[in-house]
Amino acid sequence: MNTELSGGRGPDAIGGRAGNGRNARRVDDQRTPIGLGHDCAVVKPPNADGLVNWLTTHLINALRHPAVMRTRARIESVAGVDICRVDVAKSSVLVRAKMSDKDDVFWVRINNTTHAWPEDAIEEYVREHWPTDTAS
Repeated sequence: MNTELSGGRGPDAIGGRAGNGRNARRVDDQRTPIGLGHDCAVVKPPNADGLVNWLTTHLINALRHPAVMRTRARIESVAGVDICRVDVAKSSVLVRAKMSDKDDVFWVRINNTTHAWPEDAIEEYVREHWPTDTAS
């Protein structure tokens, strides 16, 4: 099983948008649902519950508990097959993701792609997206 957060590969291919977002995976490039049969077979227990449990644990390891509290994973039927839908609530703070091949990285969605944000630009990004109230 692929255990890296990715943009569409493997059972755990999840993502979110900068604002409130949702992401359904296990669809092909034509947006046709593939289903979760293979994925459920490789988790324990080998069913949809096991897949959601595995995904939750994986997200906690990658994002830590507070960020995962903003997600909701559930199984839905689309075109007669089950898919995993992940809803992601907007964060009020910067969230870094621990990737299997890198240290903690801050990811930013730009147009239709996701980019690792340069460390030297994070402070400015945070100021622009989460301004502090200076009127006190």
